[in-house]
Formats: sequence, C-alpha cells, structure tokens
Amino acid sequence: MTVALAVPPVNGPVFHSAYIGGMNAPRFNAFLAQTRQNLDPDEDVIFIYDGAPAHRNPAIPAANTELEMLPAYSPFLNIVEQAINSLN
Repeated sequence: MTVALAVPPVNGPVFHSAYIGGMNAPRFNAFLAQTRQNLDPDEDVIFIYDGAPAHRNPAIPAANTELEMLPAYSPFLNIVEQAINSLN
C-alpha cells in the first residue's frame, strides 16, 4: 500500500490518499490535481516533492501552482518525512 500526504507548514494535512500497489506517475499527477482542488483556487500554491521515480516530470495541476523538487537526500526539508517520523 502507498500513502500520499499533502502537509502544509500550518493546519495539518490538506489531503491524503492510499493506493494498493506502488506510486506511479499517473497516480502522482492525480494526487496533485485532487489536492489542488481542496485548496483555494485564487491562492498561490507551491508543491514540494522528493525525487522518487514516480515523481519525475509531474504535470502542473492548475494555474498559480508551482512545483519544486527537493535536492537529493534532504529529509530535513521534507515536511512529509517529518510528519511520518513524528508518528513513530
């Protein structure tokens, strides 16, 4: 099972999704699009993601949305990693 989380710096998770099997590019793009639909369409949004193979070449889900990839091995910058580690 694969779990995807959208976690802003405040207010906790915005959107989550679970998939049977691994993450792939179409699932990642669908996750970005669904997450963007849960946010204010007039608000500027930046999605920050890691360099997992399924995350390569993502589609920009909407206007006023930016995509930024984390540098190689940077768990200290990855808020999702921090959220998962806090559950342990």
